[in-house]
Amino acid sequence: MKSGFDLVDEPAEFDEHQIEFLRKTLCIMKILTEEAMTTAERFVKACGRTVITGNDMYFALMYEAHEFFDRDFDQRFFQELEHEREHTYDTEDESGDESTEEMEVDDETEQLNETYSIDLTDLTEKEFHAKVLKYSNEWRNWVPDDPVKMMLKKSIDKTQCQLDKH
Repeated sequence: MKSGFDLVDEPAEFDEHQIEFLRKTLCIMKILTEEAMTTAERFVKACGRTVITGNDMYFALMYEAHEFFDRDFDQRFFQELEHEREHTYDTEDESGDESTEEMEVDDETEQLNETYSIDLTDLTEKEFHAKVLKYSNEWRNWVPDDPVKMMLKKSIDKTQCQLDKH
């Protein structure tokens, strides 16, 4: 009788279908992250500020959870996928030379007292700013009807928990 624990001891072998699924997932997440950065930058500019904070990213992620899958990003997706297919992720023969640097957050950056002025004369930016705040205000009560959006919401909530710890 097998318990299944022998599967834990050996490195997981992925078949081509699993690798392709992981590549596609990575591509979508990469595009989502880029969109969230763009949204955060746009939101900060609309607020009359110049520094993107953790909360700005949180707002941007909430916005993208609602808006991202309504956009046409097929061309970007296929470009990213082609780029990902060029890479292998074999790690057996790699040396441990790669260092993972943690991004240091300067206390001064977190406590900046930037001027905050919302003088939105551009109607598009005014609507965008209002929509970001609306999604933020309604976030706790939002129950996505799509399983992918549900997972995304859970992940964003976990991100906020991490922000709150720091």
